[in-house]
Amino acid sequence: MPRHVWTVICRRATIDSETNSVSIFEVVEEMHVKGVSPSEKVLVPRELELISLWARSDVGRPEVGHTRLRMLTPKDETTGVAEGEIDLRGHRRLRFRLKLGTMALDGPGVYEFAIDLREGGGDWREVTRIPLDVVFETDLPTPAA
Repeated sequence: MPRHVWTVICRRATIDSETNSVSIFEVVEEMHVKGVSPSEKVLVPRELELISLWARSDVGRPEVGHTRLRMLTPKDETTGVAEGEIDLRGHRRLRFRLKLGTMALDGPGVYEFAIDLREGGGDWREVTRIPLDVVFETDLPTPAA
């Protein structure tokens, strides 16, 4: 079964065409949303990437699996799902990149990206959760002088 090595949320990642090395820029652990009250539900345009590294569990044996990304609210409700294949038949490692566009937020708190794995027709198994702390900043009017 493919092995999850790591996942990170960042502003941008690039892959060098000569070395196939990945560079990850501006890792995101916390996001501030300005001008909203804590009770508001908002759509926030953010250009973020989620990038994961998967590897064969046995280096000499080709493997195939499927990954699923679930975005979870602070109330543990799923708000978005994306799936992809982890094809490790021709390579020992594989990067899975997903560009995240507009995010639906229903208040401040810790949102999580759950990474699941399924091999064959089996059940999904969660392999990790990546937290993203969302802070809503209410702009208060400046007192008159």
